Amino acid sequence: MMNELIDLKNIKQVSRGNKDRMEKYLRQFASLIPERTEMIREALDSKDRAQVRQLIHKMSPQIQFFGMDEVVELKNQLEMGYLKMDFQDLENMVNRLLEQLSMALVEVNDLLTDDKL
Repeated sequence: MMNELIDLKNIKQVSRGNKDRMEKYLRQFASLIPERTEMIREALDSKDRAQVRQLIHKMSPQIQFFGMDEVVELKNQLEMGYLKMDFQDLENMVNRLLEQLSMALVEVNDLLTDDKL
């Protein structure tokens, strides 16, 4: 499977090609993202715009480190417009971001299970 959402360039560079270190970063992503996405869903259900924005902002380093350009663009739009945009638009945008993260998680898990590093 080709990586479509994540870019391993940064991971390879930081870990200097060390497979164990690369796996460590991937495992951190795989454990962190489901936890954070669940928290975002809960904040969205509570219609807590500020909490949604804060949780998305906290994921910025992982999203950027994994070269997830589409997700970074959504994150930036959400961070800038979370107070002013219609709640339905906010919800739709957050759901697109969560869907992208879910697909990225599948890619990461495939890399870890298929020994493709």
